[in-house]
Amino acid sequence: MASPYDPLDSLQYSTDEIRAAVEEATAFKRYVCAHAYPANAIARAVECGVRVIEHGNLIDAPTAKLMATKEAFLVPTLVAYDAIGRHAAEFGMGPESLEKNTIVLEAGLRSLELAKRAGVRMAFGSDLLGQLQPDQSKEFLLRGRR
Repeated sequence: MASPYDPLDSLQYSTDEIRAAVEEATAFKRYVCAHAYPANAIARAVECGVRVIEHGNLIDAPTAKLMATKEAFLVPTLVAYDAIGRHAAEFGMGPESLEKNTIVLEAGLRSLELAKRAGVRMAFGSDLLGQLQPDQSKEFLLRGRR
């Protein structure tokens, strides 16, 4: 999201690459977590065996249903976008990244209701690093809006 060069709707790994990661994780008795925004990237990952989707902001109802059926978890990380919005000037973020941040925060709030209606299990995560770590618990305040 923060990269000015990666569009929000991009698919960055092939199904073969994702399946290979899942196969190797399974052999090691672990699971795979993917950072994904658009519904098609989420669906691709979950269909290939990914168990946890971080972000998932641009999810749609059919993809949320797929996640619930496959017993995948969603980790919304909404506080990351809230913190970026408040601290963007300090980080020197450009207008492209700030525009994407606004899009994913608004969509992320809507994604909570889609996931809830579909029965997707959600977990906590913040993606906050360094000086932003004190904001972690604000995730629950943001989720409480929905």
